[in-house]
Amino acid sequence: MLAAAFALAVMVVAGAGALVALMVACRRQPGGGEAGALRETTGLHTERSTPAVLQRVAPQAELI
Repeated sequence: MLAAAFALAVMVVAGAGALVALMVACRRQPGGGEAGALRETTGLHTERSTPAVLQRVAPQAELI
């Protein structure tokens, strides 16, 4: 029983380590410039349109 619990704990830790390694590897891949540009464009669009939407939905509410 104790050996099975220990084996399960080792597998969980190994799986978490593999997941972290995969995330780090994905972040370091080249070609992220295009995704960053798209993210920035989307952020600018959201920044501009959020106040208009808030006014349209609740005209009497104050903008944050």
